[in-house]
Amino acid sequence: MVDQTSFSIKRLIKSILSIAVLGFGGGAAVLPLFHKQFVERYGWLTDDEFQDMLSVSNALPGPIQTKVAGYIGYKLKGFYGMFISLICIILPSLVAMLLFYNTINYYKGEPWVAAAISSVFPVVTVLMLLLTMSYFNKSSKKLKKLTNIVLILLSIITLVILQVNPAVLIIIILISVFLPFRHEYHRFLFMYFFVAIYFLLHYNFFGRIEYNLGVDINDASDLFKVVYAFFIPGILGYGGGPGSLSLISYEIVEHVKLLTSDQFALIVGIQATLPGVTATKLAGAIGYQIAGILGLVLSILIYVTPSIILMIALLNLLNKYKKSPIVIRLTSYVGPVVFVLLGQLTLKFFLSSLDALGWIYAMIFIIVNMIIILKYKLHPFFAIILSMFAGIILSIL
Repeated sequence: MVDQTSFSIKRLIKSILSIAVLGFGGGAAVLPLFHKQFVERYGWLTDDEFQDMLSVSNALPGPIQTKVAGYIGYKLKGFYGMFISLICIILPSLVAMLLFYNTINYYKGEPWVAAAISSVFPVVTVLMLLLTMSYFNKSSKKLKKLTNIVLILLSIITLVILQVNPAVLIIIILISVFLPFRHEYHRFLFMYFFVAIYFLLHYNFFGRIEYNLGVDINDASDLFKVVYAFFIPGILGYGGGPGSLSLISYEIVEHVKLLTSDQFALIVGIQATLPGVTATKLAGAIGYQIAGILGLVLSILIYVTPSIILMIALLNLLNKYKKSPIVIRLTSYVGPVVFVLLGQLTLKFFLSSLDALGWIYAMIFIIVNMIIILKYKLHPFFAIILSMFAGIILSIL
């Protein structure tokens, strides 16, 4: 129960803003800050309520920070509290992101700025590689070894070889989770079978329909492309920031082609230096660049709204079954898909580094950043700033 004697909108705003400003390290790293503010400090949530909220949020798509902040605001002050909490958790890092990114873009014609931008790519490559391996380790702990291998192979075949949209594979996996198979290998056969069926239908039937009717997302306006590109990760972005990042990259770079891989890598690098929610920083920055303020607002709304609505609507229902095998499979089975997508993204950023700096300098930057980030635990902000200065010096010499 809420401690009415200590609750106020002012304290709610102050608490959420403090988390937004100090929230380095992704969703999992920020959760203790939520616990400290709302359970320990003010007693607005009990430990049981907090754990129930986390159980449900982990079973739903979307970034955990916005889900938790939005639900806490809703629980304490209804939809008004939810709106205030979402603004507070998103706005600080988004403003910093836009200022940083627009400053770089303003001076991008200068040779020294171009050199600084090129030097960011190796840092992003290192950060993505570490993120990919960390995600693989966490995902592997949730699954049996054979299950993990089967799902990784399925992801490689589907995403790399057949080049099927990741959203299709995630939907097939989620459907299989709810079907009552007697043996686990029946579930895997179902996944492989429907991936094959989709591939055959898409390229032998759906393709003709799209061609004859002229249905093509690339013919739409940029604003519609932005909305579409963030709606898909919003409803299928299981796995937190990494899952969303890989899906956003696919939609923005590969599918609707709003940004090049290099442009996306620069945005990823900049957001890594700032606190806050990875996906909303990306959504705001990309939406603003493509369609101005309206694009910024719509991209964030379309991304966070589905998961918040699900969080509120399904909390009591899913809480009853939080230990159900279905709920456990729901989040763990998507892990190998995200791992393969992150691996592809890491490779793209590596190739961008080679194109921007050449083999020798790119490898030097990558190795040096690997050492200072892994061994000396240097924050990405300082790693990127140091790399930028190094790039500027090399351009002068």
